[in-house]
Amino acid sequence: ELKVLLLPRDPNDDRDVILEIRAGAGGDEAALFAAELYRMYVRYSQRHRYTPELLSLNETGIDGIKEAIVAVRGEGAYGLLRRESGVQRVQRVPATESQGRIHTYRQFLDSFDAVQQRLQRDLLETVRLVS
Repeated sequence: ELKVLLLPRDPNDDRDVILEIRAGAGGDEAALFAAELYRMYVRYSQRHRYTPELLSLNETGIDGIKEAIVAVRGEGAYGLLRRESGVQRVQRVPATESQGRIHTYRQFLDSFDAVQQRLQRDLLETVRLVS
């Protein structure tokens, strides 16, 4: 713990963060687990006194999520959530499984500095206008 405290802080740690949660391979079960991840990160943000704001949501018909983009606002949000990126392989017996078989599927989660994300979006918009 002391080694972590001695590491230099990232200058972007105090910024807002944008989380992107996407269901990967695995169909409906992956979408259901993505919805659980979304709820978990919203609650986690709220417990740390940050303000989650849903920017985009693409739902499935069975209460699952294909993709969710959430801005988490508050000082230190990026520092707390910046390492929450990557592909996760999940193995579990899903709620929709009647015979107790284990299913395997993947989830994708990424976190962006909100300023960096805004700059990328503005750049893409500029490129669209020019072309």
